[in-house]
Amino acid sequence: LMALACFCVSATKTASAYSPEDPEVRSMVDRGVKYLESLSEADLKLTPYGGGDAQVVLAAYAHYKAEYNPDAPLVKLGIKNAMQYVDMIKSGKFTPGQRSMYELPVVILFLAELDPQTYAADLKLLGDTLFSTQKGHGGFGY
Repeated sequence: LMALACFCVSATKTASAYSPEDPEVRSMVDRGVKYLESLSEADLKLTPYGGGDAQVVLAAYAHYKAEYNPDAPLVKLGIKNAMQYVDMIKSGKFTPGQRSMYELPVVILFLAELDPQTYAADLKLLGDTLFSTQKGHGGFGY
């Protein structure tokens, strides 16, 4: 009975949590955005971070989700790198593998979030490419 009483009293308390609008959260996001903006394209492609065009796209995607500014230099750099990925597929130089299982979805998410109408044909190509790697059992892998 005592446990039930304690539960009832504690269950009525409201939980305190951060929201995206909290000053502490906004401060952390702003510091992260500044850090991403401080990196050059070469820095973003460094192997210790994973390397490659899609890594730049991931940084641009994070920046866009934080700031929603399609004209930000990092976002434009992400678009350039996403389109290089699209061009790699169009030219037949794409090779499915471990990295592509992560890179393709990042490029798809970025372009779809940015402007699904403008990038509709590219998104279709990227999606078709991703689904072409699907295994017979329905899963994806490498």
